[in-house]
Amino acid sequence: MSFGAAIGYAMGRHRTLNRLLDPWLVVLLNLPALVVIVLAYIWAGLTEVAAIGAVALNKLPNAVVTLREGARAFRASAVP
Repeated sequence: MSFGAAIGYAMGRHRTLNRLLDPWLVVLLNLPALVVIVLAYIWAGLTEVAAIGAVALNKLPNAVVTLREGARAFRASAVP
């Protein structure tokens, strides 16, 4: 969650970083949770690490989008 918050804040404050990471964000937002779970189990095996990693990877884009839009709104209201 904190990783997503840091990325989202950085994307909201820096337009260049937003342009670079936005395509990856769209891909992660459109990736179904079942695919993330299967890939995590393939990469890490049937372990708790894979399950926790799958949930974290699935929720990361939601946190990024929320913080990015909040940082954009704050930047827009702070600049006259």
